[in-house]
Amino acid sequence: MSVKTYTGNEGTREQPNNQLWLGLIIRNTLTPNTVTVSTSAVPIPATPLSKRRILSIMNISTNVVYVGDSAVTTSNGFPLYPRAVIQINIEDDVVVYGISTGSSELRILEGA
Repeated sequence: MSVKTYTGNEGTREQPNNQLWLGLIIRNTLTPNTVTVSTSAVPIPATPLSKRRILSIMNISTNVVYVGDSAVTTSNGFPLYPRAVIQINIEDDVVVYGISTGSSELRILEGA
């Protein structure tokens, strides 16, 4: 049996069906933002929140947005369909990029 060490920003709760729930607890800051992506890859967001632990991205456009690293394209990126949300447990030194086939607005929520 392996043992997991949790940081101060993580919480666990055992469910009645014996599944273990793990969630991040935002202790310092929760920051909303808006980013517009287009046909060139741009960072999401332009400047990451200091000590970030979580990044949520919602595509509020009618276009598919593709996310990945700085080399993301519409052919290799992870697709984020219209009205879809992706939540990433991520630190502030990791930069997420987005690209689309047209002007696409994203809503961002970062937690530290």
